[in-house]
Amino acid sequence: MASPNRRANADASDVGTFGQFLRRAGLAGPIEYLFQVIHGLRHPRLLTGGATAEERSARLPGDDVVADASWIRTRAQTVNVSPTRVWPWLAQLGADRGGWPGWYPFTQPHDTSANQLLGFTIEPGDTLAEVIGPESNARWHVIDLKAPHYLVLHSCRTLGTGRDVDRSTARHWADTSWAFALQPLEGGRTRLLARTRSLVAPRWLGYAVRIIGTGDTVMQRELLAAIARRAEHG
Repeated sequence: MASPNRRANADASDVGTFGQFLRRAGLAGPIEYLFQVIHGLRHPRLLTGGATAEERSARLPGDDVVADASWIRTRAQTVNVSPTRVWPWLAQLGADRGGWPGWYPFTQPHDTSANQLLGFTIEPGDTLAEVIGPESNARWHVIDLKAPHYLVLHSCRTLGTGRDVDRSTARHWADTSWAFALQPLEGGRTRLLARTRSLVAPRWLGYAVRIIGTGDTVMQRELLAAIARRAEHG
């Protein structure tokens, strides 16, 4: 099970008053992605996924979780340390654990706890909160892992509050897998890959997913870069 060393402010919101309002209204996701796109326009390197054509076409753990995904993206980052030094930073992901390192417009404070290793472990069955606070139910469920090689997360949630749902009975949902793979490179380095596979209902919302996909790329590039910095200097 995860380490009992949870963040001290786990019962308080970390998105600020404006962010709380947007999350309760179900608007935080689209607006946050819009801010991510603007951030990407200021930092153009973040607008591309960073993965090679070979990496984008390769099979990764978790590819069968949302086998009928209509939207698939792979992002990548080279880390100048071994997978065993990168893994602990993946193991503490989660707003109620070590945070989500990177840049997020509505997160306050901006993931200060993610600057250090807190000793978390991670196992299948654990859940990782997207944000601290009652205004969002969004969680990622750990469904598979092999340290220090890969971590597979899954979420099937309502659009808006992020409540877990069964896609066979709900009217609208986003079914998404999020897999991280750590591939060793020569010289004790690591190629860190993150793949997102998603299917949404109703199907016409798939067009919206493609529109906000650029914001998701910016977010994940920032996340991977932040993990790399912490692993290299931690």
